[in-house]
Amino acid sequence: MRFEDIGISKVCDTYPDKLWFPTAATTSVVLGSCKFRSRGRLPVLTYFHRQTEAALCRCAQPLTGFSARCVEDEKLMELVGKANPNSDNLFLVDTRPRVNVMVNKVQGKGFEDERNYSNMRFHFFDIENIHVMRASQNRLLDAATKCRDVTEYWKTLESSGWLKHVRSVVECGLFLAESFSRGTSCVVHCSDGWDRTSQVVAMCQLLLDPYYRTIHGFQVLIEKDWLGFGHKFDDRCGHVGALNDKAGKEVSPIFTQRLDCVWQIMQQKPRAFQFNEQYLIEMHEYVYSCQFGTFIGNCDKDRRGLNLSKRTKSLWTWMDARHDDYMNPFYSPTAHVALLDLDTRAARFTVWTGMYNRFDAGLQPRERLEDLTMAAMEHVGVLESHVAQLRTRLAELKSQQQQQIMTTSSTTPTNMVDSGMSSATDELKNLMISTTSHPLDPLLNIATSPVPSHPLERATSQESGVMDSSLYYPDEALTKYSLKWQPLRGADRCSNPACRGEFSSTIERRIHCHLCGMIFCRRCLKVTADGRERVCDKCKE
Repeated sequence: MRFEDIGISKVCDTYPDKLWFPTAATTSVVLGSCKFRSRGRLPVLTYFHRQTEAALCRCAQPLTGFSARCVEDEKLMELVGKANPNSDNLFLVDTRPRVNVMVNKVQGKGFEDERNYSNMRFHFFDIENIHVMRASQNRLLDAATKCRDVTEYWKTLESSGWLKHVRSVVECGLFLAESFSRGTSCVVHCSDGWDRTSQVVAMCQLLLDPYYRTIHGFQVLIEKDWLGFGHKFDDRCGHVGALNDKAGKEVSPIFTQRLDCVWQIMQQKPRAFQFNEQYLIEMHEYVYSCQFGTFIGNCDKDRRGLNLSKRTKSLWTWMDARHDDYMNPFYSPTAHVALLDLDTRAARFTVWTGMYNRFDAGLQPRERLEDLTMAAMEHVGVLESHVAQLRTRLAELKSQQQQQIMTTSSTTPTNMVDSGMSSATDELKNLMISTTSHPLDPLLNIATSPVPSHPLERATSQESGVMDSSLYYPDEALTKYSLKWQPLRGADRCSNPACRGEFSSTIERRIHCHLCGMIFCRRCLKVTADGRERVCDKCKE
């Protein structure tokens, strides 16, 4: 249902173009509920669980005050509950602390009266507001960057409360996911429904649906529940600039906390996510840098008014072009479906050093397990390709040898063959005999022979099984040696003498040239025409 069809856009301009309601909801019910909710943000569907047919809806707090009520809003809530054929109950999850709720109630807002809503059960989660989160992150940054003493570090970290807040968001998302697995529909809101609400409903979907744990699915989730439903990126990230105290009070690391929560889950379930830590960190960087128009504006209406789709480029297009940088080498699509067995004990939540200490070489290890694994998998792929090429060439040589034997036996006298006049034929015959008995011996001999000074130097040793490589191996692809690649440890700069670009942090990916095995930055590597290999400028020439 579109806004223009029922006139909601005049009341609420922070929602997306298309909204979904129960089919039994009339226009008067929808408009009445819209006027009763803060900022006009009425309950709408954001996720439907196909297995249990439960619905996840989101909205803002009602304008109840101490005694106000709205029949239309009560009716809409009832229809949301009845839309689920497997459960009559409806959970209403208020993510605010009770103290904050009572303060809002004095201001004419507040929360729903359970006596006026049928078949509804209330659950409160103590997730603090944007001001507490801003102060908490500032204390966390003090602990990560300023504290030199261990005791002072742990005291500052404890006083920040950051890990406690992250844990609260994960626990709320896990509660929603467990409720959905039992077939119970849920309605979630906070004050205005664009900060804590976005966090917990996105967390619920991440735990339930494996699609949202893929690279593309994670982008869709952000587009839907953060950009589409109007998270205030301009205000929370300070894009326009906190030129006064009022604007400064709107800045808060809500999206940073969201990425932190995802990283905490990745530590427990590393095989459940297609993307790696670098994906989250680079996304965080570009949210604040404004190099792309994806995260500019507070809602879709702002982005349309700024004409960002034509004036700027999309971050997703840029990241999709570097898809291989963000792949998790441990990802297994079938390893996990729903992540309902998370351990939410306090000890399982740790400081995200990859985010807050990535420029500190003293705290970060010089080699990351994900990078080592990806480099090893890529190197194995290059070696397997080289082995396949050698086997293909050996098959061709065998065919040529058989033809030559047949030709020689029919045209050459026997005494000439016995006298050793056809040494080349004997060499080929010996080569094919050794290949037949031990198919991998020539490859092993090549791999164990001394490494030449140049990656394209031809093999001419007897151990390689070829006496004259210019005769038997004229193909350039087969003259390459599978060199030992440069270790990631100590690779702080690009190997190109004309570049020597510095890798600023351990998160930044170091890429090997498939011919010489040295490490280069992405700018100094070119992909071959067949798309199989990355080569540096020197090897390409």
